[in-house]
Amino acid sequence: MTSGKVEFSYAERCTASDCSELKDSTAPNWPDVPFDAICASNADCDATSPAFFSRKRLAKIDTYVWSAATSAFAAVDTWELTQQYLDGGDIGDSTDQTLTLKSLKHTGKNGTAISLDPATFTYDMRPNRVDGDRDDILPLTKPRIRTVTSETGAITDVTLTDQECVRGSNMPTAEDDNTKSCYPQYWHINGAKEASIDWFHKYRVTDVVTSDPTGHGATMESHYTYSAPAWHYNDSPFTPADERTWSIWQGYRTVTATQGTGSNLSKVTSVYLQGTEPRCRRLGTHTRPDGDTRRGQRQGSALPVLPLPAPGRLRPPQPAGKHSPAPDRCLRPTSGSRSRRSCASGSH
Repeated sequence: MTSGKVEFSYAERCTASDCSELKDSTAPNWPDVPFDAICASNADCDATSPAFFSRKRLAKIDTYVWSAATSAFAAVDTWELTQQYLDGGDIGDSTDQTLTLKSLKHTGKNGTAISLDPATFTYDMRPNRVDGDRDDILPLTKPRIRTVTSETGAITDVTLTDQECVRGSNMPTAEDDNTKSCYPQYWHINGAKEASIDWFHKYRVTDVVTSDPTGHGATMESHYTYSAPAWHYNDSPFTPADERTWSIWQGYRTVTATQGTGSNLSKVTSVYLQGTEPRCRRLGTHTRPDGDTRRGQRQGSALPVLPLPAPGRLRPPQPAGKHSPAPDRCLRPTSGSRSRRSCASGSH
């Protein structure tokens, strides 16, 4: 017999009072469930690939412990999740809404049940795409966390950066020469048959401030700065070869955290391995084995895979005055190809 048990309870991802049946006429009540991707067995459907989604959402978590006195499980804790759909306002209906956690309520049940005030969450809506004034493409607006109010009333306020990339005035030099917080990605824009390159934002946390609204507790402040973002080439076999680009996030080389208020401050700078080669890019235009000509793409499997430091790991400290130069992984011969890459100065 196990000594503990956890039960998960689910509810429909539905906004109506009657969620008994999902069908064509009620599909708008399930805002983020792709009803058009549901295909009954032996039915004639337009589906061209597998689709993975759920009609359910997590509604409650109950924990129990085995009681030898009663030979049964006794309730210990319950967490109730309240969700809400937030509308990005891109298209004027519910089909682009996003399910978010609105509150989390904890109830202790060992003896007389005691419920705490729920922890609550608010969000800012931010565009995912680097939108243009006249590109006729939706900005794909989605929620990001803004505030968390704890069970005891403390308010944590999270500040994110504005969009760094702006079409026409502040964009990366190229897909393979990117030191900004936005990245390229191929997708089927506006339902187009062929995928095209587009750019998407990455937001950074700059400030996290926790305060006591009663004024009795000290305010805790954390501020963050970053340098040297890195993007890696997407070698995934699940991505079509002609849709691969420098879209894999490898983190920042350094992150500086300043904590405290007034003159009572602490400052820590962490240096991270990014798991990337020195900044590398193709020279000029070359032709891929499949006949496609484009700048900055790898040539299939012509370039060998070399072990690289895992991204996100802290870089070991180096003795003062010593530096281990990054190995040259760029100028490599490729089998049956005259293609080559160049190395710009930099470290990984």
